[in-house]
Amino acid sequence: MKLVTLLAILASLVADARSAVPDAVRQLPWRREVILPAAAAAEAWCLVELDSLLSAVTAGDLARLRLVDDAGEPIPAVVLAARWPELHAVALPLDTLAWRQVADEPRTFTATVALPPGRYLRASWRGDGVADVSANAEVAPTWQWGEIDRATPSVTWVAPGDSLRLTVTTSRSAPPALSLDRLTLRQDRLRRVPFVARDGVFRGTDFEQVVDLPAGPHPVVAVTLAYRAEAQEVPAHVDVRTPDGRWERLDATAREGVLEATGDLLPAQKLRLGAAAADPPNPPFTVTGVEVLPPAFAFAADVRRPVWLVYGEHPVPAPPGLPRDRLERVAELSPVGLGAPEPNPWFTERFLGSTWLRRRPLAVTAAMVVVLGAVAWLVLPDRRSGVA
Repeated sequence: MKLVTLLAILASLVADARSAVPDAVRQLPWRREVILPAAAAAEAWCLVELDSLLSAVTAGDLARLRLVDDAGEPIPAVVLAARWPELHAVALPLDTLAWRQVADEPRTFTATVALPPGRYLRASWRGDGVADVSANAEVAPTWQWGEIDRATPSVTWVAPGDSLRLTVTTSRSAPPALSLDRLTLRQDRLRRVPFVARDGVFRGTDFEQVVDLPAGPHPVVAVTLAYRAEAQEVPAHVDVRTPDGRWERLDATAREGVLEATGDLLPAQKLRLGAAAADPPNPPFTVTGVEVLPPAFAFAADVRRPVWLVYGEHPVPAPPGLPRDRLERVAELSPVGLGAPEPNPWFTERFLGSTWLRRRPLAVTAAMVVVLGAVAWLVLPDRRSGVA
């Protein structure tokens, strides 16, 4: 009797411990230990990136992963999805910005801005006094960020040069009070990944080459090309094959042998590079590098240990992550490794076999077809015989 009582008490303690774990963590069936450095500075930050195994299971969706401590409690982290808000801002001094009114246009002003090194420029302002903003420079093509974001309000351009001419139309006859930020992508977030370039083929004078990314899918940021000397002016483009098998054109600009994404970052398992008006049978370029921006979590190194990354095939409700501006003063993000996959000890199935069924949706469909067929078989003979 005492043994039964003791076992009942232990079972209740285990149940209480499991119930204290957040429901989202109990819905994810696997986990991997985060291999933290033995010693880390107080201000150090760690970076957990999705590797090929995690990408294959989660499809690169950070909503299917959680960072937790040994009690299953969430670790505060910055969620770094593979998108352009990864950019860091450096405010520009505006004491040398001299606005000039455009002749015969009392509400339009222009100014030339000297730019420090960087890749992008963002202009922002308060209120609704700015009706339109444009930028002109030889090496500053306007792309989708060139549209005004009225919610902020702000506008951003690709601007790799050292100067830019702004033209602003306002709702009043006075120059605007703009704030300008030089934006750069954190270099400690970029990764060069292995690739296998297949032999290129010509279709007439159009050249096409497929590049495999064996550790993908990866959100591709840039593809570096080495052009033949006489093919420097041949324009190139790149398509990406997404995990669902679709080919999509990557919005990109070409600059000094680099095709750099300027729109949404697309997860790619393969790349297809093309160039028109090439010179057969000589390939116009050779692929020399592929840069990607892996989805990741960033967190302060002074956390409770051990740290686990729990994950699964389906999204779960997310706790509020730390704001991105927590990283603005972080000099470097240190990538950390992951241990081998193992079952999540906190995992609880909703009902018996639910995990098996989620992984095999065709089984559910087949069962429904069988049931409908059985119902039809039972009902149709009665209707043919005239039975009510």
